[in-house]
Amino acid sequence: MSFMGKKELFEVPGVRIWARLVGIIRTDRDAKSISALREAIRQAKKGRVIGIFPEGSRAEDGRLREAKRGVGFLIAMCGVPVVPIYIEGSGYAMKKDGKICRGAPLGVFVGRPMMPEEFVSPSGEKRTDYEGISNMVMERIAEIKEKKDELSRAD
Repeated sequence: MSFMGKKELFEVPGVRIWARLVGIIRTDRDAKSISALREAIRQAKKGRVIGIFPEGSRAEDGRLREAKRGVGFLIAMCGVPVVPIYIEGSGYAMKKDGKICRGAPLGVFVGRPMMPEEFVSPSGEKRTDYEGISNMVMERIAEIKEKKDELSRAD
């Protein structure tokens, strides 16, 4: 499995080594370069699982944000199932300033896979509405969060 990760990870000496060892795909969020997307597509076509954080960053307040358009592009180009996952507590566990709160509770909630045909237009062609595809994934993640909250209140 490979994850897409910001280029700044490669600027921290210890993290740089770790990022290379675990196969992080270096992403430059400021550039218009699509080299990271090409690499992710290449790896996905070889059968590797690609982990993407569709919002591009974690929110310390726990609110979901808008997904990046490139996520939809990647999904459309790969034509593979997408497993939506909601991670609770990541913004608290790892602050934006890089400080880690040891022992912070994290919850990982996995939704049902979204199959490639869900990302195909009614005429059978691949969708090119990359923003729409990204939004579909975020809607599914929001459903997971909502269901998780409903289950928590039922206890």
